Amino acid sequence: MKFLLFWAIFLCPLLESYSFDKGPSDNGSKSKASGIVFFKGTLSQALKKAKVEGKMVFIDSYTVWCGPCKHLKNNIFPDENFSKFINENYVPMSINIEKGEGPKIKRKYPHYTFPTLLFIKNDGKLKNRFVGLPTYGAQELLNFAILASK
Repeated sequence: MKFLLFWAIFLCPLLESYSFDKGPSDNGSKSKASGIVFFKGTLSQALKKAKVEGKMVFIDSYTVWCGPCKHLKNNIFPDENFSKFINENYVPMSINIEKGEGPKIKRKYPHYTFPTLLFIKNDGKLKNRFVGLPTYGAQELLNFAILASK
């Protein structure tokens, strides 16, 4: 009886406020966990779109087993300033590097660990990469993205 009372008073309210909708989305669309509007399509299509719009391509390459990838998607990408800059200056893609077009991209732009963020010029040449989690959060990644876009 004491256990049920404890459950009703303390644990139920916690479960109501917890969001179970976390983790990388594989469908390439904007989700609740991200302010970034990820491009749906191939890298080739993204490069064409970037060329037309005078932008670069930003690739979030992740794996489903990567904890830091999930942290990035849930805690850094939703940042308003970061996501706004990425949406305005890049054609953003989120790619599971282990399936679909992912292995081809991994061969073209070698990955050493995850997450790996690629900043690609619209001619397909790699401009820069950010590996791992930013130590100082979204602002650090925003500064990196600003420098990579120049």
